[in-house]
Amino acid sequence: MKSSPRNPIRMCFLLVGNKSDLYDKREVTEEEAKSLAKELDMTYIETSAKTEGTYLPNGTKDTRIEEGITALVERIYYRFTKSPLPEKTDRVALNQQKTQQSCCF
Repeated sequence: MKSSPRNPIRMCFLLVGNKSDLYDKREVTEEEAKSLAKELDMTYIETSAKTEGTYLPNGTKDTRIEEGITALVERIYYRFTKSPLPEKTDRVALNQQKTQQSCCF
């Protein structure tokens, strides 16, 4: 979708390749998906609910969903402000447990 006088703001999309742990059942190659994402000006990630949040063989934590959403937010912010997202100081952890019990929060 191109910007125009009738549509001044372009949409931001995140293309997600799901079930990346099922290599043998793959129907679209990573290269094909990356090529499509580039052609359509999208951010692309591959992920799996089975591996998200777990540790990969190289010892790092699999956070591709969080990284993809962060990249999408950064693109949306840039489209509206024409500046990069401010330094990440006050972030909300999506997996943070609620500690305060209250009727209003």
